[in-house]
Amino acid sequence: MINYGVILGVLLMGISLIPYAMGQLYNPNPIFAILQYLIPLVIIFLGIKKFRELNGNTLTLSEAIKTGLGLSLIAGILLALYNFVFFKFIEPDFFVKVTEVAEAKMLENPNMSEEQIEMATKMTGMFANVWILVGSAIMSSLFGGLIYSLISGLILKKDKQ
Repeated sequence: MINYGVILGVLLMGISLIPYAMGQLYNPNPIFAILQYLIPLVIIFLGIKKFRELNGNTLTLSEAIKTGLGLSLIAGILLALYNFVFFKFIEPDFFVKVTEVAEAKMLENPNMSEEQIEMATKMTGMFANVWILVGSAIMSSLFGGLIYSLISGLILKKDKQ
C-alpha cells in the first residue's frame, strides 16, 4: 500500500509539474487532465492486484476498498504537500493569475453580462486559497480512490477455494 501510494503521489506530482515546466500552467493541454484520471486508476488496480497476490490469491471487496483508499490517502497527502509548496513558494501569484485568465476568457464571451463576470470572479476568488487546494487534494484523492477501488475490487475479487 505504501509503495503504490508513493508511486501514485510522485506520478501525479510529475503530471502537475509538466505544464508548469512547459510554460502552460494557465492554459494546460487536456491530455494532462486525462492522465490525472487514468494514472490513479492503473496504479490503484495494480496495488490491489499485488495485495491479492500477497494474500494467497484471494481478495474480498472490502479488502480491495481498504487497500485502494489507503494508497489513495498516501498519494493525497503527498499531493497536498506538493500543492502547499508549489502554491506558497514556487508560484505564489497563481491565484491572481488564474483569476485574470478566467476573467479574460469570460470577457471574450458575448453572452455574459458584467454582473455575471463579477459574480464568477468572486466565486473563483473564494476558492483561491492554498489551504482549500491542500484539503481538496486529499478529499479528491480519497473520493477517486474509493471509486477506482470499487471498480478494481469488483474485477479482481477472488474468494478462497
